Amino acid sequence: MAESQFSDNRGRIWPDSEPRNQQNGQSVSSHNSPTITHTRSQLVPWQVGKLRPHPSYAQLGIRVPASRLNALLEMGEDAFLFPLIVTSSGIVIDGYARLEVARLQGRAIVECVEYDISEEEALRRLLLCHRPSPGLVPFSRIAMARDLAKSFKEKALQHQQAGGKSKGSSKLTEAQKVEVRKELAAAAGVSVGTLSHALEVLKTGDQEIVRALCNGEIKIDRAWRWSKESRVCQCENLKLYRRHRGMERVAEKLVARQVKRLKYKRRPPSRWKNATLSETISRLGSLAPEALGAVDVIFIKASVPILALSEDIAQRLGFREEALSCP
Repeated sequence: MAESQFSDNRGRIWPDSEPRNQQNGQSVSSHNSPTITHTRSQLVPWQVGKLRPHPSYAQLGIRVPASRLNALLEMGEDAFLFPLIVTSSGIVIDGYARLEVARLQGRAIVECVEYDISEEEALRRLLLCHRPSPGLVPFSRIAMARDLAKSFKEKALQHQQAGGKSKGSSKLTEAQKVEVRKELAAAAGVSVGTLSHALEVLKTGDQEIVRALCNGEIKIDRAWRWSKESRVCQCENLKLYRRHRGMERVAEKLVARQVKRLKYKRRPPSRWKNATLSETISRLGSLAPEALGAVDVIFIKASVPILALSEDIAQRLGFREEALSCP
């Protein structure tokens, strides 16, 4: 550690000239008892060994998934572009995976944003930081990452010229083009294959498809398959997809309601006969081809294995109970 710095008893690294009687917005009374007036943050280098998990976090024995650690290790120094968030007593609020990586790499110091807050408030903020957040969808990240292509290409050309190959050339070799794509994919956090498909969609896809991708309505692979067709067909495919998705959501709600009734045996009086799966499949096979061709098939999420039929199809298959005639 440099002579112009010292480490306080809480693992923070301070320059010798740093005033230490008023930090984090604290005002010191005549009895040397700091009174916190607000929770202003400050950027502070902390010793890795002095940082610790929140007691509520540690009590659960939570482990950072290996996949998350591997992803951060692959990022190298970029994994530490953003500081950890900690309290003035060294409790980690956000950055548990990065802290584990720092320990694995043998780092002594990590940059932290520090707040002088209570343990209770730290837990509240920890929970806030770890709420699920979808962020930008892959397609949006790729579309934005395209703006980095120019700098990646310039860097590749500089390396090419520095190596004495193709001096004065403004064209990249195939290997360098592949490398630029790898860098773009890494910046967007996707595979090279996904990047290639997305770039194709950006070239040939209809704007309505691009908007649906940016909104997370459809996936890149689906849009890429559609992009092989005309733009009119692409829009038609999107309309059909939206229609089916709407039908699926309605069907899922209806099925969930029926499953709940079955679970609690609250089956209302039905005008439909009881039917087995084999009997239903057998009767479906007996329908005329034109009738089958008019039937939409949708796939839904359900808590139990179930085959659902619309009332129209059920009636065609003869599952409707005959009304009792009055004598």
